[in-house]
Amino acid sequence: MDYEKRKIPVYYFTGTGNSMFIARDVAREINGEAVNIVRFMKEDKIIVESDSLGFCFPIYDFKPAQIMLDFIKKIKNLENKYIFAFGTYGIASSKAIELFSDKIEEAGGKLSIGIAVHMPHNGIASGIFSDKQHRDMFEKWENIKKSIVEEIKSSKFRKPDKTKTGELIKIYIFHGTLFKMIPTLSKLIFYVTFHGGWKALAFKTNEECNSCGICERICPVSNIELSDGKPVWGEKCVSCFACIQWCPQNAITLGPDLKIKKYHHPKIKLSDMIESEKRNEITENRK
Repeated sequence: MDYEKRKIPVYYFTGTGNSMFIARDVAREINGEAVNIVRFMKEDKIIVESDSLGFCFPIYDFKPAQIMLDFIKKIKNLENKYIFAFGTYGIASSKAIELFSDKIEEAGGKLSIGIAVHMPHNGIASGIFSDKQHRDMFEKWENIKKSIVEEIKSSKFRKPDKTKTGELIKIYIFHGTLFKMIPTLSKLIFYVTFHGGWKALAFKTNEECNSCGICERICPVSNIELSDGKPVWGEKCVSCFACIQWCPQNAITLGPDLKIKKYHHPKIKLSDMIESEKRNEITENRK
């Protein structure tokens, strides 16, 4: 059993640092602390003594990261708490925040504010987004952060964010996102169809691997081990792609190199990622 007593906890999971950054930003403004959920995955039961708490997680394939959904099942006293959440997405959030809200209710709580935050895409075909588009996303967050934080401080309620059908059509068709993704999607379909199914999309290393071991250290679920100096992936992968994004040699690819653009949040360091799995981050003391 683990008791969280201190400040308002903002629980997060991250592979690139996006969700860590949002969690820190919000926690700093509300006198809270960002807390990496990986520290608690061996716990069976968590009691949160604060009257408020938040969550920050990546959205994968239009759904909240499963590891976060598993985590909220461990919290046994969500009733009568003010709960807020941020889901970071690369292309569209769809109904992911609504789904998270449903899971909070199943766990006995009620989501008061659920925000979808556009952050750089870091999955398959992420190479179609430019550095300028990344900067625009960071700027947009800075522009909306203050008003959202004020709503949380005032215990306001709002409906969970979602991407409507018309907006999805605009993103994929009129903005050309789908057209830009076609070469990568075609390669994916080809390899899955003719090269052994989904196993063809396994992680691989190339000749640039220098056995530094960062992939092993950065994996949030300890799914990577070095064998003869080379990484070997187990069966616990949560598809965060941290191993790809933080590899200093660009030595890790997914299957036939599906254009996963190397990215991690520019204000998050490798040391932040590794240390946050071991302890809470008291955000008010960080500059």
